[in-house]
Amino acid sequence: MKKITALIFFTAIFVFQLCFAQESKPYVVIYQMEIVELSEQISQKFDLKSVNFEKPGSALSFGVNYEPELLQLLVKIPFVKVEFEAGKSREKNLTSTRPWVSTVMNRTAKILVSHETLSLITGERTGSGLELQITPLKINPDGESVLTRIEFKGLFGPNSVNTEMWVPTSEFAPIMVVSQDLSDKTGILRASSNESVRYFAVYMKSILQANLPTSNIYAVGSLDKMADLLWEDSDIDRESHVQASVDFNEKEIGGSGGVSLWLTDSLHLDIEGAFFPVRFQGSIETRVLNEELRLGLKAFYSADTGFLIAGGISDHSQISDYLTLSASFYPIVFDVENLQLTQPSWSVDAEVNVENFSFTLGVACQQQTILLSGNATIAIYKSLALLFGGSYDFNGNYKIMIGFRYSF
Repeated sequence: MKKITALIFFTAIFVFQLCFAQESKPYVVIYQMEIVELSEQISQKFDLKSVNFEKPGSALSFGVNYEPELLQLLVKIPFVKVEFEAGKSREKNLTSTRPWVSTVMNRTAKILVSHETLSLITGERTGSGLELQITPLKINPDGESVLTRIEFKGLFGPNSVNTEMWVPTSEFAPIMVVSQDLSDKTGILRASSNESVRYFAVYMKSILQANLPTSNIYAVGSLDKMADLLWEDSDIDRESHVQASVDFNEKEIGGSGGVSLWLTDSLHLDIEGAFFPVRFQGSIETRVLNEELRLGLKAFYSADTGFLIAGGISDHSQISDYLTLSASFYPIVFDVENLQLTQPSWSVDAEVNVENFSFTLGVACQQQTILLSGNATIAIYKSLALLFGGSYDFNGNYKIMIGFRYSF
């Protein structure tokens, strides 16, 4: 009887130890995030410009806000109803990315994204980036949430902003709002950006797994899409602008103006006009198959050529961050006054864009007249820039131009 009692006792101890070992077995905690860029309408509705975003460092272009009042507003955004493609999806008013990262209890996982720029003038390397550190601290007894320390810091400073919150396992919950300042140290707004600040809502949920990986930390999904979201590189800047200038030579003085508008991401409208002598040119081009090859229709008028209508193509290639090449060929040129086809027109341009300065050289041919041109643009404040330039044709005519440009 004593042997049976002892056997039952030791069996109970073994079962208790086995159960305890199973319960104490560390979990793999997988964090899935949904980083959603907030549209301009939502930013205005929530009045995000008046919200205080805390920055880990003064030089960091990113700020963060964990305030519960703001996070409660994000709950009302039905982002989960949007169908996201794998990796990164693009919508007119919504862009998102979905990174994953995993770790074990009380071990910190880091998500690091950065963007570096080399100045051709000074040789100085400047960068922007952020580091998000996620540490699971405690699992709720019901397994429905994980107490998590979330730390937000810049890459080039020791300071950080951190908080602790319960991250649910059943659904996404908002954990922070991140602001990204798009202007540089001088206040100049970077190209291809209509707003001075972008806002991102960060949602997160946790997943518990009982099986441990071979290493303490590993990435489940690609994080490069996260960098693509924060530093979106377009092949060609979709920048609209208006400009006006005074044109002169030793014989006469006149003026000119122009409007360049991106009506959509694929449709571009360009209008130019001048007086003394009177000249007009308007064109509309559309991208073909989402590439930078465009089909176009142009209308010209001047005292020398009369009224012309032309159809053709143009191509625009961004060779690097600093060099863009463009070429156009309009083989069909119709003389409206004489009701006949005339000589084709073509142009070739090269633009060098370095920080707040750009320089463009071009050569064009119309009605057998070859025109050489060059102009420089110097940004002086945000979207406002000064223009300097000139043109010369092989008939001996030249002009000097001074004006301004406003980009939007």
